[in-house]
Amino acid sequence: MPADCNSVASLSTEEQYNLHRTAAIQSFNPAGHHFCRNQRHTPYPLAEDVFHRSNTYWGNDDDFGDLFLFDVVQANKRTARKKLERLRGSDQLRGMLMRGTQSFLDAEEGDQKVLQGAVGFAGAMGTLLFEEIEGNTDMVSFLLISS
Repeated sequence: MPADCNSVASLSTEEQYNLHRTAAIQSFNPAGHHFCRNQRHTPYPLAEDVFHRSNTYWGNDDDFGDLFLFDVVQANKRTARKKLERLRGSDQLRGMLMRGTQSFLDAEEGDQKVLQGAVGFAGAMGTLLFEEIEGNTDMVSFLLISS
């Protein structure tokens, strides 16, 4: 994996996709769950299926309720990264949210699952709130213009 997020940006779109897909599949279901959360008779989803469900701009239609917490955070990080591509905002805000939703920590930070989960949760939640505020701002602007 690249040493930092700047080297990820220098990759082609296909290379970035493959890098994020590989990271998602390798980090999926670290606890080895066999059955879905709250659906104990349904097999746990496959990593590839969850990657495709979450690698979209419109992931907010999926609450990922069948996944356990670590996988929910990872799935929402992917959805947040896709949403950030189309949201407007200051460089500082976008930079912080992008860092919070990156696929992996920088090499110098090591493999710290708790840190990765906490930062990922904050990044995904921040992006959802940012999207909601931007949507409300656009709606208010539209209403003011049309009245």
